[in-house]
Parts: sequence; C-alpha cells; structure tokens
Amino acid sequence: MKTCPFVALILLTLIPLVAGAQNKYVPKANEELYGVWNDATLPTAYEVYSPGAYQDYFRGIEAVMREATFRIDSKWADSEGSIWYKVFGVDTDGQKFQVLFKVSLKGTLLEKQLKLVLDFDPGNYPTVLDPSDPYYHAYTRDTTPLSPKNLIIEQQ
Repeated sequence: MKTCPFVALILLTLIPLVAGAQNKYVPKANEELYGVWNDATLPTAYEVYSPGAYQDYFRGIEAVMREATFRIDSKWADSEGSIWYKVFGVDTDGQKFQVLFKVSLKGTLLEKQLKLVLDFDPGNYPTVLDPSDPYYHAYTRDTTPLSPKNLIIEQQ
C-alpha cells in the first residue's frame, strides 16, 4: 500500500488549512464599525461603513469621493470594552490597505490607523493608534435620525 504515505501527506497538508478556516472571522449584520462617521478634524467630511463596503464623502458635494470593498479579518474587545477590528480593503483604483480600527465603549468614537500595502499580509496590520501619524484619523458617529447620510446607509 504505497498510497498510504501519499494520503497521509495530503491530510497533513490540509489540516492547517481547515484549522485556519475555522478561525476566520464572520462579520455580523450589525457590526459596531458599520454606520456613518463624521471626521473629527474636518467637519465637511464623513465616511460610511456597511457590510463589505466603504464610502468617503464630503458635505456639500454629496458625491462619493472614494469607494472600497473590505473584509473584517478579526475583531476583539479590550479590557475597557472598546471594540477593535483588523480590516483589509481595496479601493476602486486598486490601492490596497490594512487598517486597525477602535470603536469606543459607547460606540461614539472611531479611531483608524491606515497602512497602504502592496499585497495583503497578516503581519502588515498597524499595531498601535498613533495620532501624530498622517494615516491616523478620528471620527464621531453621526446619530442624526433623519440625516441624508444615514439614509444612504439604510438604502444599502
């Protein structure tokens, strides 16, 4: 039975792949990240996050300035109750990025540390939020019930 070592080799190769697939995060329909977020430093800008999609807007124009698709690779809560995400995305120009997000305990503040990448690599995620870095941004949740921005996300 010379096929036994071959079958064993195939099984040993597949076990890590199956085990890795079991650890993959499956996003919920109501992730804390989803919603409309106003830029904390640039009052005319806001971002909309919905399942698998991201859009960047500027008030007054009300047109999408940038769009991207993304996937949530991991999510966890820290000891203070804040929710953290690691997200990989690609915008419509093909630019790839990896982001570390933090949503505050009350869900009213979103902090984002962006890193532009050539290709996805789990080791490329930012590890800290650095407000002095130009790729760091902070946002406040838009809670206006009838805001046109909130209607945008409800229609998606």
